[in-house]
Amino acid sequence: MPHLIDNFYKSSVDTSMRVVFYKMTKQTTSQEQARAF
Repeated sequence: MPHLIDNFYKSSVDTSMRVVFYKMTKQTTSQEQARAF
């Protein structure tokens, strides 16, 4: 059971990190995006 909770926690954190990263890249200019990647 703790293993399932751990996996769920990791996946939710990963998803939230992607959402934050997506919002950050949308706020930046295309030039800054190209530099980031």
